Amino acid sequence: SPSQWAATQNNLATLYLQMYRRTGEERYARQAEEAYRRALEVYTQEESPSQWAATQNNLATLYLQMYRRTGEERYARQAEEAYRRALEVRTQEESPSDWAATQNNLANLYLDLYERTGEERYARQAEEAYRRALEVFSPRVDPVHALSTARSLARLYARRERWADVHEAFTTALSAADTRYLAAASDQERRQVMAEAVPLFHGDARALLRLGRPWDALARLEEGRARALRETIGLETLARQLHGEEGVQRLRNVRGRVREAEARLATAQHAVDTAPTEAARQEALAARAQAFQDLINARKELEALVKEMDLEPPTVSPDDLAAFPLPPGTAAAILLLTDEEGTALVLYNGTITPVPLPDFTREQVTRLVYHLPEPVKVWIDAYNAHTEAIRRLEEARARREDMKEAQQTLEEARVRWRAALEAIAATEGAYEAGWYYAYRLAFHAVRGEGYRQAERAALEAWKQIVERTVEELAQRFWQPLAAHLPTSVRRVLLLPAGPAALLPLHAAAVHANLRDVVIAYAPSLLVWKQARTRAQSRTASSLFLATPAADLPFSRAEAEWLVIRFRRLGRPVLYLDTDRATARAVWKRAQGYGVIHFSGHATYNWNDPTASGLLCADTILTLQKIRQSMDLTAARLVTLSACETGISDVVTGGEEFFGLPGGLLEVGAPAVVASLWPVHDVSTAFLMDRFYELWLEQGYSIAQALQEAAAWLRTATKADLLNRIKKSTDSPRVRAMLEDMLKVVIEAESARMAAQEVADAATQILRRSDFVPFRSPHYWAAFAAYGAVLEREHV
Repeated sequence: SPSQWAATQNNLATLYLQMYRRTGEERYARQAEEAYRRALEVYTQEESPSQWAATQNNLATLYLQMYRRTGEERYARQAEEAYRRALEVRTQEESPSDWAATQNNLANLYLDLYERTGEERYARQAEEAYRRALEVFSPRVDPVHALSTARSLARLYARRERWADVHEAFTTALSAADTRYLAAASDQERRQVMAEAVPLFHGDARALLRLGRPWDALARLEEGRARALRETIGLETLARQLHGEEGVQRLRNVRGRVREAEARLATAQHAVDTAPTEAARQEALAARAQAFQDLINARKELEALVKEMDLEPPTVSPDDLAAFPLPPGTAAAILLLTDEEGTALVLYNGTITPVPLPDFTREQVTRLVYHLPEPVKVWIDAYNAHTEAIRRLEEARARREDMKEAQQTLEEARVRWRAALEAIAATEGAYEAGWYYAYRLAFHAVRGEGYRQAERAALEAWKQIVERTVEELAQRFWQPLAAHLPTSVRRVLLLPAGPAALLPLHAAAVHANLRDVVIAYAPSLLVWKQARTRAQSRTASSLFLATPAADLPFSRAEAEWLVIRFRRLGRPVLYLDTDRATARAVWKRAQGYGVIHFSGHATYNWNDPTASGLLCADTILTLQKIRQSMDLTAARLVTLSACETGISDVVTGGEEFFGLPGGLLEVGAPAVVASLWPVHDVSTAFLMDRFYELWLEQGYSIAQALQEAAAWLRTATKADLLNRIKKSTDSPRVRAMLEDMLKVVIEAESARMAAQEVADAATQILRRSDFVPFRSPHYWAAFAAYGAVLEREHV
């Protein structure tokens, strides 16, 4: 069976190619080459031209990978020859998709050659091949390949500093991303599309900035942010909110017709590629042409429906931005990050100042967040194996199968996991990790009896990494930005980008001598403007308070402290404690209150951000539930005094502010206070009491009150904290709870300091009234303010 033998050789070669890509081991490249050549003993250009061309294309791709790995020019020549041979059969008229794919691959080869050698001829050849591919890969008909090809073309033009052409290429790529997004069949697919689109918006904004069009650059960034935020709502959710279930069904029906048209086109293309006779091929070509037109019509219908139902994200024009109503003394700093450059677009008094951030590119920020030292990588692999072993054991139990093998696998995985944790505890691995991995190690992976040493090591590493990161952010971000800020700027509205959304940029301002500049965040300028409009008609006239966590007595002390403050001001309070604070009660009864304060546990789901939420007495009140139907039309402020409530998705989708703050702002809350990492309930209680005092009683803005409260906590001595307890409450019971809280954390911190060979022993530290227990930014830097939080108001 020569045909099947050749097909299997081709498949085997493709396996070896993947193994070579993954490992870089030369033996796999040799095995792939041999298998492709064996396939070509059967696949000849005369007898099986389609299969011959496909195998030549695959062989060329192998040589391209070998060139990328080794830099040896002979592999580039072999790749070029094989691609050229494939194009002898693959023509634009007879097999346009295959022809365009090979043109794109050939262009990638020339781009690699250009980037290695700098020879202009390769740049010209790459440009010509990419443009030929885009003659077939149109954004509306083949958005996946159109996006990839246009993005590569933009990269080529950027290297040559042809910024008008870069803008044109990115416009094509973004059009393709729009097509993919509208027709996406699932939330996961939409997030994937958005992840690919985020760098496109930033790349295009960079091009527009180089063209001397800063307002257009800012408008492009705003467009990207608006689309990312619209994804936090979801097209079907918006359709349901605006048009009910009938609207959802209309949207699903048209999306279904798009997918059906895509399937018909794929079938028609296959019929062309496999036609046994010329007559059959002509018939298949006609069917393919009709399928192309049907797909175009279906996508036009979907675009029209989205406009008709008002599901498109709002946009803002350059003219609108020039007249943007920032308060006096307020500058907005919008991050523009590409792998090559970092820039802050500073909007102030109707002008834009591009501020270069030479040490804050996307690549550098990614390293700061995702650096992965070897001991932590070993732990991740062991952790994943342990998780998979648990899943398999649960499956075996559910099927009532023999669980002996699954239990043995779990025990072996547990041993490897423990060994990995012990290795981390014994080395500096955790201290060298990037922000994300240090975070996951400290708060999600090291829990339970038997892991105390690793748990302490991971938490201590986290505290040091927070301090190190805050200092780096001060140098990399704030120092160059501060040098360009007018002295009249007293407030800065930050719009971070990509992985930077995870980092405590607000806290780093302290280390850059910007203590008197108030810092806040917003998902986009347009969302901030909407939040500011809402805030003008809302006040902190009442308090809804929920503390569902029975295992957090200190959060209840925080709540009672807050209840006392509101009642002293004569403002109504609805307090749901422990079992009464169910998800339904929080979701429904918070309606109508000016301040919504949740104190307890929360969780961020890194794999599915929509499943993140607040842990109520019975279940999780998820972001998905909140954004679908929670009524926030009376709220002035939502305070989420719980762990990791301010995290946004930079893992699964790349969207800044795909998390609780962005979701709450988008569905009606003017302002949100939330945490970027798991917070200590003792330090949080003091922080929140001081925050509400400054906001409610001393007339500070929300952001300034939070910033001043953090500054106070950072320097507060044991005596200061005890005096605050006496000052804030007359209740002996609440006072006793708060004093117990303080004792616990001081004991822990003093023991840690004594273990680090601080001169004073732990018992001496406990007696000292000038001991500062919350000096570490781990305690005071976690909470940030989002939305309309910069202006003072009547509260």
